[in-house]
Amino acid sequence: MMPDTQNAFALYRLPNTDQIHLISGEALTIDGTENAISEQAGFTIHPFNKNFNTLSYKIVGQKVKATISDLKELLPDLQLLPKPADIISTNRNTYNTQIAQIKEAIAGG
Repeated sequence: MMPDTQNAFALYRLPNTDQIHLISGEALTIDGTENAISEQAGFTIHPFNKNFNTLSYKIVGQKVKATISDLKELLPDLQLLPKPADIISTNRNTYNTQIAQIKEAIAGG
């Protein structure tokens, strides 16, 4: 069963699995405290930076396992990227240089 597209929804996949989970329902505003976040089952959307003055939300509703076909039906314009053939490894110095470049680009807008 696919969700009503008028509701909020979240798609996620747990690490090292191929199963896609979909939760669809009402998006409730929560106060962002740890107690409020853990009180009710659902999918929480919360800013990483505690000092950032942004609301947190929890999508509460039906959770279903979805297939790629289900997703394409729900989101016809969905473009699925192919999985990389190989994971490229790098050394720490190259990694640190690349992270510094990324931070500089973000800071520069």
